[in-house]
Amino acid sequence: MDPKVSFIVPVYNVPDDFLNNCITSILKQTESNIEVLLIDDGSTDNSGNICDIFAKQDRRVNVIHQQNKGLSGARNTGVRNAKGEYITFVDGDDWVESNLVESLLPNQRVDVVIGKIVKDFPDKKKYYRYEMTDGETFGKDDRVLLQRQILNFQGNISTVCGKLIDREYLIRNAIYHDENLSQGAEGIEFNFRLFEFIGASVFIDKYVYHYVYDTESITTNPSRKNVILALKCFEKIKKNIQNNSMYSESMRKSLMQDLNTRLLYFIVTTAISSIFSSKNSNTYTEKKSMLIKFMKNNLIEVAFKKGDRSKIGLQRKVILFLIQFRLFYIVNILGKLKK
Repeated sequence: MDPKVSFIVPVYNVPDDFLNNCITSILKQTESNIEVLLIDDGSTDNSGNICDIFAKQDRRVNVIHQQNKGLSGARNTGVRNAKGEYITFVDGDDWVESNLVESLLPNQRVDVVIGKIVKDFPDKKKYYRYEMTDGETFGKDDRVLLQRQILNFQGNISTVCGKLIDREYLIRNAIYHDENLSQGAEGIEFNFRLFEFIGASVFIDKYVYHYVYDTESITTNPSRKNVILALKCFEKIKKNIQNNSMYSESMRKSLMQDLNTRLLYFIVTTAISSIFSSKNSNTYTEKKSMLIKFMKNNLIEVAFKKGDRSKIGLQRKVILFLIQFRLFYIVNILGKLKK
């Protein structure tokens, strides 16, 4: 009997404690008919060995060792090798509730089931809020509505994790991660396409996934490469909106407005958490030049002018104001203060 759910876990140099906790949490599922695909994406530490140990201890665990393809490539390998009716993505340093499958597995087949996410900080937890109600269903006519939620920073459904996705739906519509966009905003771009063909989806009001905030992870350290990759993700979404014949002019206009507003958050994050981060070893003058160059990107220029600032919080409005009037020294101070 094929498993009901395939857990796809990309693994690349994950600290031992995190990886052990991640895999153990999956194997504790109250629904036992699962498989766990551990994609060792060219790890150079002990991660691959840990994966092999779990595979020897539990027949539900399968390990695929491959040359490094990045997060997107590892996820795609998992999708192509999965046997489950549904798949769910779990990052190797995160963990899941034992009732994830039990909570999300639908009685009737749907394309996507959306669950809720908790962000685990070292000293607290942040429970993401959602603009949906328990059991709320979405059909073909709601595709743009869901895509707008993907672009909505407060919508909290843009991550690929915390969802059950019909594997056949992915294969039939050739919905894979773009392997050229790995470690950027690839999840947002993937989800935007994921809901493009949706026939049926449902939201379940249960927290099932824990995103672990690690101060040493690749996503929490400044990286010019990640900024460039994230820009490419948003640029690809923009092209999709502009060129896709499924959108009416009013749909296209509303999606573009949402994209521009979502980019305001990206501008603030890039300025504070990347360019002017205390972890960035460049001089103030170099950081200033980097931000000026970033702001001249056409996608960013347009968003800075057209994004709806009434939909973002006061702190972010202040930072956008400082950038607008080139008060970079204050942005630099805020970047140093942020932890």
